Amino acid sequence: MTQKHKVSILLLLHLFLSTVQVHAQELTCEAGPVKRQYGSTYWLVYACDDNESLAVVAAPENPASPFYFFFSRAEDGGYTVRGMNTEKSDVINSALKDLKKLSKDAIQLLIKEAKNA
Repeated sequence: MTQKHKVSILLLLHLFLSTVQVHAQELTCEAGPVKRQYGSTYWLVYACDDNESLAVVAAPENPASPFYFFFSRAEDGGYTVRGMNTEKSDVINSALKDLKKLSKDAIQLLIKEAKNA
């Protein structure tokens, strides 16, 4: 990944993720990224500073860019995933289908991997 792509991804994270609020807590999601394929495209996974949330950002080469998903803890102890854009496309729907299959343990492992990246 070129420096230009890193800068634009960080800019996206700053613009979209630095002010995400979950239960009145402001989160920063900058640990990572870990590159993964969901659907048929690549996504960059970032861990948030609450150690429980994840941002899954479309990689620069992903046609869904600048779309991202956000995982947060649900009241039942599991996770919810939300898409952060109003766009609906086959690329996004395909990725969402894969992301919804992730278990709680798989999400927690992604958080650890992103923190160590």
